[in-house]
Amino acid sequence: MSTTKEFETTVHVIQKSPTQQVRFMVKNIYGKNIIDLRVFILWKDTYIPTKKGVTIPSNMFQDFLNGIFEIGGALDEKGIKG
Repeated sequence: MSTTKEFETTVHVIQKSPTQQVRFMVKNIYGKNIIDLRVFILWKDTYIPTKKGVTIPSNMFQDFLNGIFEIGGALDEKGIKG
C-alpha cells in the first residue's frame, strides 16, 4: 500500500464558454500520479466535472507534451492560428 497522500491540484483553467471550463489538473489517486484534462460545466453556481476528458499517467507526460508540440507544428503548417 502506498503512503503517498491523495491530492488534486488545478494548474490551469481555460474558460471555454460562460458555462464550460477545461481544467488541467495533477492528481494522486490510489497512490498513482496522473494528469487529468477535464471539461467542467456550471451547475447550480458551481462547476462540476463531466466524463469528457483525458487522464494519463504522469510518467507519460513527455509523450503527451510531444503530441501537443506536434499539434502546434501541424497548425503552423496549415496556416491555422492557435
